[in-house]
Amino acid sequence: MGPMRFLPRLTAFYISMNSPVRAGYHHNILESRQLSGVPGFEVPRPLISIFNMASKGRNWQLYAKMLGVGVAVCVGGPAFTLWVSPTEEELFKKYNPELQKRSLEGRYEKQKEFDDFVNNLKRLSKSDKAIWYVQKDEEEQRVGEAKAARRIAEKMKEEAVDPVKEEMRREAGLSK
Repeated sequence: MGPMRFLPRLTAFYISMNSPVRAGYHHNILESRQLSGVPGFEVPRPLISIFNMASKGRNWQLYAKMLGVGVAVCVGGPAFTLWVSPTEEELFKKYNPELQKRSLEGRYEKQKEFDDFVNNLKRLSKSDKAIWYVQKDEEEQRVGEAKAARRIAEKMKEEAVDPVKEEMRREAGLSK
């Protein structure tokens, strides 16, 4: 049979595409009567088109369901996490007595260190530059101050040693 078996279908498609009614049914009734005797020809069913399709309106149930699931995920997820996660006191009670003792001993120092860190960040954030640049500049300044303090301490040691050396020289009679 070969490629000729598609001829009736192609003919029906060509006729239906050239028919004056393009929306709705795929063919005219007269054309289908004429081609109904052709072997292998099937009367096409009506196509759904945007021209004759009635508007069904909005599916408000679907929107309500989507909104409900969205609220459940966005609110329920964090709420569930807060409900499941233990508080600091509950964690502290689970420590063994030795860890509780160590934690209580170091608590004040840790709080002070954290407060100093936060206050330093607040002070550094007042600058117009990015905070990491300000931190780098401050670190360089701190290193420079430490070097200067080290030099001053060395000079003080040398000056402290010099009177002893001077006294020894005087006793030996080598002094001027």
